[in-house]
Amino acid sequence: MNKRLKISVLILIISSIFVISSIIIVAKNDNLIKSTTGKVIDIELVKKQKELKTEKNNYKEPGKKVVLDVKWGEGEDEFKMSTYQEASDTDVSYSVPASYTIDNKGNVYVYDTLNSKIKVFNDNKLVNSILVKNQEMKIETRSGEFINSMTPHVLKDMAIDTYGNIYAVCQLTNKALRIDASGAIEECFKQLEGEERVNRPEMIEILPSGNIMVQDNIDSVNTTRVRKFDINENVISSNQLSNYIDFSLYQYENSIGDTVSINRVSPFTNQIEFKNKKDNSKSVSNYTVEPDKETEVSKKLLGCDDEGRLYFWVEIRPLTEKMKELGSDRYWQQSKEYIDRVDVKNDLIDTIRLEHTNWSMSNSTANSQRYIRIDNSGSVYQLQISKNSYKIIRYSFE
Repeated sequence: MNKRLKISVLILIISSIFVISSIIIVAKNDNLIKSTTGKVIDIELVKKQKELKTEKNNYKEPGKKVVLDVKWGEGEDEFKMSTYQEASDTDVSYSVPASYTIDNKGNVYVYDTLNSKIKVFNDNKLVNSILVKNQEMKIETRSGEFINSMTPHVLKDMAIDTYGNIYAVCQLTNKALRIDASGAIEECFKQLEGEERVNRPEMIEILPSGNIMVQDNIDSVNTTRVRKFDINENVISSNQLSNYIDFSLYQYENSIGDTVSINRVSPFTNQIEFKNKKDNSKSVSNYTVEPDKETEVSKKLLGCDDEGRLYFWVEIRPLTEKMKELGSDRYWQQSKEYIDRVDVKNDLIDTIRLEHTNWSMSNSTANSQRYIRIDNSGSVYQLQISKNSYKIIRYSFE
């Protein structure tokens, strides 16, 4: 071995020793890391947590029922649909109901956008139709003039409180609204000023505790914001979730005020903490859905039921590189969708498999983030939109 080679080997050995020593020092003296939410997490605490891994080969066959199957049309018990196409675009877009939600009695509320009506169904039968009055807005004409025009609301998301009030976020007016059974509309959170005002709202949810959760955007810092309000519309807490488009990584509450907090500690693992309101005790677990070498995974938090159990939508699909080989249609047909019900209190995960979501009309005005929802009792609802009908399937774990 020549002298120059010996020196290079020696430098490499010394460098390796330095790197290993640095890792040991960091592990010993700096146990604090930041999660993607910016919260500080103790590495040693994470190591001691329970590990909850889901097995997709061991899922339950769910109870399943079609609770809504409405045809497109002009009738009172039908939904109106229209198609439109930009002159420079070859893809057809569909104007369909923008949102749906469920109350504690199992009634399904659908906002029929083109008719400006919230239609309420029970067991596939229309039981109520609420006219949402149009709003007066200034519209810019092609000549650059502004004129007053009566414009329908575009309710991107809805939620129902225990009194039957409908809370909604309007994409067009940048407002959160409360709508009563007569269709009377009242703006929510009017006391907020400046950047605190509701801005480009995406979702709204009534938690089992009765508190209200709203997701909107802060334009000045290009950040998604999730805030929690009490029933008097006072801000309880606020969290900025950069680059997230759902309620993941936030704090839910069950019906008696126990809290369930979620952090993301890796691309496949969520840290979940259940805190008992009565005795202040905590239970912490890591919930992991990890792909194998042949698959990819998508995961999204849907919400929390009355008992504080969390519900995650999980999609397992072939590697993206397989799309060219299989073709787009066949590739997506091979994806599988599941719901994981995660019970941190009792260290349990239950899994059911869903029908494949129909995305043939994904280029529509329907809120794709809310195709799948849960109610407070833990039933799962899946929206299936096709060129024939607007259908909702309800799944149950028991």
